[in-house]
Amino acid sequence: MDESQKQAVLTSTLELFGVDKFNRLISSVDETATRGSFRYWQFDLFAKLHEQIGLTINTVDQYVAIFRDAPAATKDITFEEFLIDPNRYYYMEPVVIPNEWIIRAWEESALFRENVTYEFSREASKNGDLDCLEDSLRRLISILPISRSIELYHAIRNESPHRESEFRPTFERILGKEISDFPDPFTNDQLVDMFGEDIARELGIIPPKE
Repeated sequence: MDESQKQAVLTSTLELFGVDKFNRLISSVDETATRGSFRYWQFDLFAKLHEQIGLTINTVDQYVAIFRDAPAATKDITFEEFLIDPNRYYYMEPVVIPNEWIIRAWEESALFRENVTYEFSREASKNGDLDCLEDSLRRLISILPISRSIELYHAIRNESPHRESEFRPTFERILGKEISDFPDPFTNDQLVDMFGEDIARELGIIPPKE
């Protein structure tokens, strides 16, 4: 099967099954190749594919050859649809969200703003650094007004002030010289004032008593 035939199959599959089932076929390629056999839902889809367009996919190798590395499909939505439930589309639905939609949702939907902020605050609280979320943080900071980015930083720091030294480097990498607009990091003395000496020792802010 050459590339034009492969593309014709992908287009027909998308039109027949829709975005969610199409993307499920793509995302399941590696797992299916490792297992070496189809699951029931795949047999069902391939039977319908044969019935509708006459294409037979009865081996894992055929399936992998067609669907591996195929680009995922996206849904078309309006801004009004996005704003009804921005959290759903931002995190779960396969849609392309223009930057201006995110900016407006950040300003107009407190729930969206709170949920996205919580994602970063929770990661900092659990792991300290924000390395695994750097790409999403970079996109957000690149489009939000600097005042909103500073608010986000404050929210993360307020949740885990003792972990600032771990998550701040991610902000520094993203912001470069603009980090100077952000608050200075807490000193150890400030952290001790916040937590008290006993908890500060437990958190490793100050060394334990000898």
